[in-house]
Amino acid sequence: MAGETRAVFLKQSGESLMQGNGGGNWTKLGAASVVANIAEVYKSRNELKLEGLTIVPGAGNVGRGNALKEVGVSKYHDSIGRLGTIQNALVLTELLKAAGVPVALFNAHGQGFFDVNIKPPAYNRDLVKEAHDAQQVVVVGGGTGKNGVTTDDAVVFYARDYQEVYEGEIMILKSTTTVDGVYASDPAESEQEPPRFKRISATEMLKDYDNFDVVDKGSLEQLAESGMTMHVFQESKHKLDDVLRHETNGASIGTLIMGETCEPLLY
Repeated sequence: MAGETRAVFLKQSGESLMQGNGGGNWTKLGAASVVANIAEVYKSRNELKLEGLTIVPGAGNVGRGNALKEVGVSKYHDSIGRLGTIQNALVLTELLKAAGVPVALFNAHGQGFFDVNIKPPAYNRDLVKEAHDAQQVVVVGGGTGKNGVTTDDAVVFYARDYQEVYEGEIMILKSTTTVDGVYASDPAESEQEPPRFKRISATEMLKDYDNFDVVDKGSLEQLAESGMTMHVFQESKHKLDDVLRHETNGASIGTLIMGETCEPLLY
């Protein structure tokens, strides 16, 4: 909505933190790039009419629950995955503060994570609103704190919940490292890059989910229920600042997944 203030909820790809040379779960190049993207947006928040930024990190660089199940970890795979998101939340919090960006760190309900260095409070939308009003970037570790729920689901859940305390526009963003949005077929299995959607409805993607698995099924169901929109983009191709500056009506970066029913539109 042109001219309206907004709050942004970003699913931050964990894999982005390990990009570049060096190997390991985190690389200097990958972490610096992610932090620079967020810091640039923070410094331009007035120009961008940004009244709040909440980051929900994934943990693809640390470990995925499904991968753990494949090696026989059937009881604690969800717990280990959530701990991975907490690790990334701590990494982002420290590095953002070092870059001059004030951060309020929260954990999902049920996590109860603390040690001698830190004891983050449980997520609370009123506290998140207070942090935004104080011009702090919010980082939430632990997904939603529930089993069988990915950070794709988590970012939509927190955005939906925030509607109760915020009257402006709420944007949901999902950064990826592999694809710049939603394609008509899997780019990894095609000799030539298949057509990419400017927009497509969550309902349409759910009808043929196996062909559209770039976004978690649970998050698509939430989008369809709420009528909210998620913007999927490839982080290595587009800076976060550019994503927020471009016109989202029909998208020119990535793909808009519409919660409301709409006709699919290709580039």
